[in-house]
Amino acid sequence: DTTFEDLARFLQTNYKGAPTGVAIFEQREPHYMIASSTGSSSAKTVLAEDETKPCPFAEGGNVLCKAVRIKALELKSSKNEMDHIISSAFLRQKEEGFPNNKLVSARATNKNTLYATQSKHFSLEEDNLEWTIMIMTPVETEGADQIVKGDTLFGALIAVTTLGFAICTFLAGTLIRYRKKREVIASDWRFMSVFVGGCALLNASCLTFLGPNTDAMCLTRMWLVHWFFVFALSFLFIKTYRVYKLIGSGYSRVTITHAKAARLTLPLIALQTLILLIFTFVDPNKRNEIIENQGSNITHRYVCSHDTQAFFAVMLTYEGGLILVGCVLAFKTRNLDDEFNESKQIIFAMYDLAVIGSVLLIVSKAVATSQGAQRVLFAVGVFWTTCFASLVFVLPRLIQVRKRASQRNTSSGITMRQGTSRITVSGMSSQGNTRVTFGQNEDISSVIMNPQKGNTNSVTEPSSKPGKAPVSSSDKK
Repeated sequence: DTTFEDLARFLQTNYKGAPTGVAIFEQREPHYMIASSTGSSSAKTVLAEDETKPCPFAEGGNVLCKAVRIKALELKSSKNEMDHIISSAFLRQKEEGFPNNKLVSARATNKNTLYATQSKHFSLEEDNLEWTIMIMTPVETEGADQIVKGDTLFGALIAVTTLGFAICTFLAGTLIRYRKKREVIASDWRFMSVFVGGCALLNASCLTFLGPNTDAMCLTRMWLVHWFFVFALSFLFIKTYRVYKLIGSGYSRVTITHAKAARLTLPLIALQTLILLIFTFVDPNKRNEIIENQGSNITHRYVCSHDTQAFFAVMLTYEGGLILVGCVLAFKTRNLDDEFNESKQIIFAMYDLAVIGSVLLIVSKAVATSQGAQRVLFAVGVFWTTCFASLVFVLPRLIQVRKRASQRNTSSGITMRQGTSRITVSGMSSQGNTRVTFGQNEDISSVIMNPQKGNTNSVTEPSSKPGKAPVSSSDKK
């Protein structure tokens, strides 16, 4: 027969000097110790009248003592460091209900070392034995799931988000600057300025990806990223819907004013706010601990995640639905004359958002397994889609403004005609302006100095009386 002391010696011999620890205790309460790899005794001597006090051997034989078994939780009072780890691991396993073969993390008291613990049930019905064998292995926490200062992705994420914010902010400011230009007025500069500004804020919200995965940061990321995404998308969606209703659906045609279009974005934003509020209390995005056993390697991770897949399903349905419906509406407006609408820009923006979003979803699930890499990919996707959509709407309008200004500058001044030229000179007469028409080969300065040298039949003077047409020199004769 094997005694408890034999089991203790066996464990101590095989795990001596190893970072891994093993403990065996009874499954039933109060979970008495059987043996451990630390070599600590599974029994202790206490006062017979008070088991909470150790037996004072130095006082002689007049004190009545007895031996009692040690509970697993009582190992925390031991002077052995590994016994403290066993006690901490026991508490964590008990909180989880001693799951069979499931990895549970535990930390030593006042120590930074993290242990992956695993329990396995062992029983012999004929001997009425029901034991739990607990194994503790030290592990290190993976740092790839967070982006902190000193990481290679830290600077890259700041550069991408800052550049996206700067570009979108510049484009929004440019729209406001040229808001009185005819080309910018035609695109509804107020509506587009809010859309481009929302794109800038969406880029800025990606800065929350920096820092450790804490409950507060996880919840902040859930709110800012998803809220500003729908905020910007709602203006693009309503703009698409507005063009669709303008050209007519079926036999009807509806004109939507700027104010009504702005009001139509409110239900979309309000619904997103309601969804985020519900999940904040029901299933928030929080820090969760993951311990994975990959072959002989055990990895420990802190990730931001929900307890269920409900939030992912709801966001995929709502946000993906808006993008899908927007693409359909944009496709139906593709044949409208570009002079009167921005259907081509809407198609480009919507389709680009759908394609980039799909690619990011696939890559993040199949390739980028760490949350740090997924966040950088998401930030790059946000940068591309927001800057592309903003440039698609703003850049053509700016080109039109510059083109019209260049044409106006070219056509102003002297208007040349074949055979003759016409110039209006101010101040040549006390009565007003004098228009002189001269031959193509004549000297302009001589005609201006002496109008009589020009074609007298073409010299006109304004009437001195208001309302009376100018009289030419030939009419006076």
